[in-house]
Amino acid sequence: MPRPGEASSRNPCAAAARRTISSRRAGTETEVSQSDGELPEGLFPALEGLCYLNAAGEGPLPRRAAQALARATREKERPESLGRAQYFDLPAALRERIARLIGASTEEIALTGSTSTGIGIAARELPLPPGGEVLLLEGQFPANVLPWSAAKRRGAVVKSGPLRQGESPLQAVRNAAGPRTAVVAIDWVGFASGVKAEIEEIADLCRRLGAIFVLDGAQGVGALSIDVKAAGIDVLACPGHKWLLGPPGTGFLYVSKRWLDVIHPYNAGWMNLAEKQGFRNLLSIPKEPPADATRLEAGTPSYVLFSAWLESLDLLLSLGAARIERRLMALAETAREAASRAGLEVISPAGPPLRSQIVVATAGRRTPAVFRSLSASGVVTALREGAIRISPHIYNRESDLARLETAARQALKEES
Repeated sequence: MPRPGEASSRNPCAAAARRTISSRRAGTETEVSQSDGELPEGLFPALEGLCYLNAAGEGPLPRRAAQALARATREKERPESLGRAQYFDLPAALRERIARLIGASTEEIALTGSTSTGIGIAARELPLPPGGEVLLLEGQFPANVLPWSAAKRRGAVVKSGPLRQGESPLQAVRNAAGPRTAVVAIDWVGFASGVKAEIEEIADLCRRLGAIFVLDGAQGVGALSIDVKAAGIDVLACPGHKWLLGPPGTGFLYVSKRWLDVIHPYNAGWMNLAEKQGFRNLLSIPKEPPADATRLEAGTPSYVLFSAWLESLDLLLSLGAARIERRLMALAETAREAASRAGLEVISPAGPPLRSQIVVATAGRRTPAVFRSLSASGVVTALREGAIRISPHIYNRESDLARLETAARQALKEES
């Protein structure tokens, strides 16, 4: 393994990686037109001919991300030139992009492999008084439920407050919280309901309760704009492979500076300590973990995956979070109207503040058959908890939703 900074200049892929990272730090990347309408052609060529409406399940790689993934794979095939650009510069660039996207500082960002990893760190490391309660809501995705068993082993009580279809998460938290509530951990957007939680108001409630606010951002970050500081979020965990258009095995954890000092060094972040010493003297690296959130990162960074994810994040940042949110909310409204006209019953919230970019519809007992028919016609949605989930992203056009309407109407006719 080369010492940091010793990567050979003979490898053109490694040289290109260094140039790409440094040029973006200087702000020289090409930006996409700032119109709120459809994106230029060619950014997602692999989707040609496919009506892909399942960003909530898997976000596709943009062409530039797929190309970066191929370049990074070639570097790994002949790894003698791997060094600082991959081990340190690339992860640092990712943390900077993520921090900019969510309104955090880079010191508060740790790179992980999934939402579950981030929630698991919170469940193991956040301070919990004996008998303190961790409040969840019914219907949350398992990544924000199962890891909290670690809190149980530390003496906490984990309970789920009731949340019926279309109800306000804020009201559900108010009803279920009490004097022993130490942590409130909820999903920003319901994976099966499309309900968007009122995060600012819930954060304010948590402050009044003296509770830590943990947010699963899997179905929000990359689609909806967020400022974690202004919103008052203490911990945010998110994957990279959905709305952030990265490869699977990517993700991040945001921990507010307020809580970084009290989180124990779960992974100790040895790689980021080695940056100061180099790999030739690992036995003499500092024994104390890094002061920032990199203490929560483990081992060698996934530089092959990160190379692709950086391209996707740069695309999203060039568009701007506010523009993306406006576009996706408009597409979601068009999807809602298309589904209704086709004869489906839309059960996700119709208006603010609970409406999100995810539309959920049902055809009663015919729902599975309609879903299969949509898939067979090249309209890709998702079947979740007995309903059809429709989740467009920046690559979708109004014509995709017209195709959804036509296919759904035909499917209902065949199943009548």
